[in-house]
Amino acid sequence: MTARTNIPTAEELIDRFSKYLVGRWLRPRLFFSLSAFFGLTLLFIFYYSELYNHYRAGSAWASVYLVREIGLSLIVAALLGAFVEAYNQRRHQHHVDALTLELDRQHLANTTSLVSAIKKNTLQAVYGNSLGKAIVDSAASQILEARFKRKRWRIHFNVSPLEGELAEQYPRAVKLTICMIGDLYNITSQEQLLSSSFEIDSDYPQETIKIDSFQVGLLELIGNKVIREHEGFSSRPKCVLISYSLCVPPSGRVAFKAKYSYISGVADSEVLVSKFPTDAMTVFLQCTSCNAEFSISELHLKKALRSDDIVEGQKWTLKGVLPMQGMIVSWTT
Repeated sequence: MTARTNIPTAEELIDRFSKYLVGRWLRPRLFFSLSAFFGLTLLFIFYYSELYNHYRAGSAWASVYLVREIGLSLIVAALLGAFVEAYNQRRHQHHVDALTLELDRQHLANTTSLVSAIKKNTLQAVYGNSLGKAIVDSAASQILEARFKRKRWRIHFNVSPLEGELAEQYPRAVKLTICMIGDLYNITSQEQLLSSSFEIDSDYPQETIKIDSFQVGLLELIGNKVIREHEGFSSRPKCVLISYSLCVPPSGRVAFKAKYSYISGVADSEVLVSKFPTDAMTVFLQCTSCNAEFSISELHLKKALRSDDIVEGQKWTLKGVLPMQGMIVSWTT
């Protein structure tokens, strides 16, 4: 015995369409058309027959006036009925569209919640006994429940000597220039709010921190001044914090780009991590007008792969980066 599917056959589709055509389109339009036809017919009989002559002669015969009034009434009823039917159909269709959209939204939310629960329960069943509930819940929240993913995350890291007054004021310091480029993707089927922050921390005064550019989608920061809505900029001694918030459509992409510089010691380190799951993180290390020695420490179980580039310097790539994983870049000049 074969199970009956929910896909309608051609005969069922034709039958449904015929019922809809008769019930929602032909029946009211047929009524209005007949009303207008009979109304025009009665007016034609009235004006092109002996009844009109009686009317002009002032006859008191009731049928003379009755025929004309019935004809006019039928025409007015047909016109009013047509307008009311058109309005009701538009209102009905609007209600149906709104109801369908709400049902789709609820179905999508329920499906997403169910799938997330199934994934979490599967992870708990497989690793719960060995790792514990706290660790499994943390892994599920960072991976299975992630709303955004980062792709093509490239970080250009440059060390150069200070110049001018800064070199005299801080003789045991260098200038770090960092440029970050990547794309953030909404990996869900619903619109998501991307709300995050970007922090630049330094051991030197805050005025030595310079932001050349900072852009997340349509949000842009120029000269430490906010020029877009839903973006915040705040600073405290030795630190700059940029907070941003924007809505990302389903499967939407948001371009991220930041370039900034600040002062650091001649022998120091910088922690580079991602707040979002990342397919691959690539760090380029360069030094300008100085002899700097770099070293990499992975905040990851895997080792970063090195493949030097003549133009962009040392190239370190780390694949499969989870939130708050990355690299520690150390240098000595």
